[in-house]
This record gives sequence, C-alpha cells and structure tokens, in this order.
Amino acid sequence: WHGRNIQLTIYCPDGILGTLYVHFHDWNSNGRTGLLEFEGRKMKLNKHDGEGQWVQFHVMREDSNDGELKLSASTTGGPNLMITKIVLLQE
Repeated sequence: WHGRNIQLTIYCPDGILGTLYVHFHDWNSNGRTGLLEFEGRKMKLNKHDGEGQWVQFHVMREDSNDGELKLSASTTGGPNLMITKIVLLQE
C-alpha cells in the first residue's frame, strides 16, 4: 500500500492482546517521513531508507474489542509512504 494518506483497517479477533508490526520502506531514498496514528495514539515516522523500518504498536483489549484495528499514516516528507509488510502477533 502506498499513498500520501493511508487508512488501514485490520480485522482481528475481538478483544485480543498483542503487537502489531508495520514495515515502512523508502526503497528509493526519497526522504519519506510521516505521522502515524494507531487507535488514537500518535507517533512520528522518521527517515527510514535502506532496509526500511519496522514500527511496533501495542494492541490492548480496548483497541480490538470491535474486531478492528485502525492505523492511519500521513506524509510529512517525501512523495508518499509505503507499507510493505504487516504482522499481528497475539499474546
């Protein structure tokens, strides 16, 4: 998935605990940076060229009670953001 504004819904079992890993890749070193929001919690995505960067989000029961996890990402630098891999691990 790629774009200047990414809205991602991940369907999961209701009420799970775990970790969501999302891999961002600036494959051609275009200075991609962004602002991420996962279930209301915000963080910055800094420069991540080369092999890219895994970003880790803690999944609480409150996040997954509706069977959905919401992630949004918006560009603050570069042409777009690129997500290349997503892993959800249940505890």
